[in-house]
Amino acid sequence: VKLLTNKQTSTQSKDGDGKVQTFGKRCQAAKRDPNCPVVIRGWLNKKDSSGLKLWKRRWFVLSNYCLFYYKDSREESVLGSIPLPSYKILFCTPRECKNRKFTFKVVHQGMRSYFFSADTQEDMLGWVRALSQSAAMEPESSLYRYTTLS
Repeated sequence: VKLLTNKQTSTQSKDGDGKVQTFGKRCQAAKRDPNCPVVIRGWLNKKDSSGLKLWKRRWFVLSNYCLFYYKDSREESVLGSIPLPSYKILFCTPRECKNRKFTFKVVHQGMRSYFFSADTQEDMLGWVRALSQSAAMEPESSLYRYTTLS
């Protein structure tokens, strides 16, 4: 996996070479390979990691077992990416996401959790289904086809 570098850091994990890689919000984000098929794309609200309980509307694209997010639907520059294998996709409890409907989370033990809300229940169920399928996969390393932005 080739990653982009940015100033902020988030969650770190070791790859097969023992190198530390960072994933998540505006840190090192993989550039999406345009040759890989898109499973689902659309608008979601993502809870900000600042702890201020802010929600930001972002354009999301699920492709190649990874969830990419952008500022808008032009998909010009990746704001962040979440490699999904081994993550769990769960519905939020009312206590976790007060005053928010159609919420779900992407969690992994020892890693950052991500909270999302969809516009409708139908949208939420579609995203949860698609993300769960990608998270359950054990992709071969040859399937990860990321390139570095230059």
